[in-house]
Amino acid sequence: MIKTIKHTSPFVILLICYVINSVIGMIYTPLFDEDEGFYAEAARRMMETGDYITIEVNGQPRYDKPILFYWFEVISIYIFGLNEFAVRLPSFLFFLLFLKASYDFIGKHFNKAKAKIGIIFCICTVQFLILSRAAVTDNLLNYFLATALFNYYDFINTGKRTHLRKFYFALGFGFLAKGPIAWAIAFLVIIVFHFIEKKPLQILKAFSLKGLLTTFLIPAPWFYLAFKESGEFLLSDFFIKHNLGRFTTTMESHGGNWWYYFPVLVLAFIPFSDRLLLLLKKPKFSPTEKYCLVWFLVGFVLFSFSKTQLPHYISCGFAPLIVVLAYRSNTTLSTASKIQMVTLSIFFVLLPIILSSFKIEFDAFTNLLLNLNTLVFDQLYLSISAGLLIGLIVSFYLKHPSYYFSIILFLVNTSLFIYKIGILQQAEVKEIGLILKDEAVEIFHTDHYNPSLSFYARKSLKINPELTKGNIYFIKGHLLDSEKMTILHGERAYYIIRYH
Repeated sequence: MIKTIKHTSPFVILLICYVINSVIGMIYTPLFDEDEGFYAEAARRMMETGDYITIEVNGQPRYDKPILFYWFEVISIYIFGLNEFAVRLPSFLFFLLFLKASYDFIGKHFNKAKAKIGIIFCICTVQFLILSRAAVTDNLLNYFLATALFNYYDFINTGKRTHLRKFYFALGFGFLAKGPIAWAIAFLVIIVFHFIEKKPLQILKAFSLKGLLTTFLIPAPWFYLAFKESGEFLLSDFFIKHNLGRFTTTMESHGGNWWYYFPVLVLAFIPFSDRLLLLLKKPKFSPTEKYCLVWFLVGFVLFSFSKTQLPHYISCGFAPLIVVLAYRSNTTLSTASKIQMVTLSIFFVLLPIILSSFKIEFDAFTNLLLNLNTLVFDQLYLSISAGLLIGLIVSFYLKHPSYYFSIILFLVNTSLFIYKIGILQQAEVKEIGLILKDEAVEIFHTDHYNPSLSFYARKSLKINPELTKGNIYFIKGHLLDSEKMTILHGERAYYIIRYH
């Protein structure tokens, strides 16, 4: 056993530690609202009703995303039970498949050393650290889109129709996972790339009636069955509101500006943000780099001019960007990367102290949550986080390949911080939900922003914005009115109350 470990490459040990660290985070971190809660509760509701076509949360149909991810969640829940790990596992597995596709592509077109650097970029960048273990559809889209466009590039270089078939096949599942954005990005990349290369007629070589039919037929059965169930609501909610509408109107206050994704990109790539400057050092790009940069820029520009903007939207363009950055990087951890790792680790230690020492005003509910800061980010957390920070700094002075050890310390510290944020924001929601699981009373939400409560309570909770005498409601603490409400459960940030 010891001999086996001794002869295992540091890279493999790093990946094993990454998986273990991620699994622990998936198990113990409460579901984040809204997105994780929506996906988890919709899957739970499918199992409860036996209806695997309709997507419903708390009595309201939701067709902002297609069905594929929910089906994988149902399978996972069936195997592992109704818990956080089960609803997050499909997303994480698709992220691992995404890593494999990226590793193979970089290794094929450059070399294995560059491929390892690319994987390290993937597992350490802050945005992927968060998305990789979250119960969201982004990892499915990223995998299918990467599979499609990696295969398309291999097709135009080899002419093998097998790659083209994989391209169309992956796009079909990309649509079933996330919607028409998979098709839009893929076909825009192809068109723009061939026009930049001044070979627009090559687009015709990629045309395949059989391939297009396959791409269409993969998502078509579910859309047909869902349309039979919901009628025009599917069209208006999915195509008009949640797809076209996100580009033409600002939804749920998630607006932005054309420059919004520039700082997002820099922050998302911590601790490798300095590598973005490598794009400016050698203006001459290889054919593979050109293709990947077109792919990245298509998504980046498209979402930059969208009226609805969220940080994770551009993650669909991170695979090609990482390919380029891995190719141009000669080392995994530069001095600037080490500084970013230390700076972020210092932030993990100091933020709770700053919030406890200084009165920083936010909205009423955020202020209420921050009052719990010292209960969550306690002395034990500060000691562990500070210890990991010191270990990280010391590891930089060790000999090669100690940077693998440095990365492991960074991953653990980041995961610990994410876990504590989850406890701060969601622990009481989970606690109340588990109490409600054993109570046969009708409870109402005043809005749809805490769907994880229904998942933990194992029951749908109706939404009723208008408080009615005699009804029982789940509310946030800043809305508590002791003269009109009797507290049934809760004591910090969330409450179950009877309105009178």
